[in-house]
Amino acid sequence: MDSEEGQAVYKRRSNTEHVHARLKNRGFDHMVLRGLAKVRTACLLHAVTHNLMWAISRRAPKPT
Repeated sequence: MDSEEGQAVYKRRSNTEHVHARLKNRGFDHMVLRGLAKVRTACLLHAVTHNLMWAISRRAPKPT
C-alpha cells in the first residue's frame, strides 16, 4: 500500500466492492446455475442491470 502501484490497486478495488455488495443484497450470493456459459450470462445480465440502474439514477432531471 505504500507504493503507487499498491494505491492504484486499492483504488480499483474500492470502486468494485460496492457493486459486489449490492449484488449480494439482491440475492446474488450464490449461483443456482450450472455451467460456465450460464453463469457468465447471469453475471453479464447483473452487470448490465447495475449499469442501467446507475445511469438512470444519475440522469439529470428534465427542466419543467
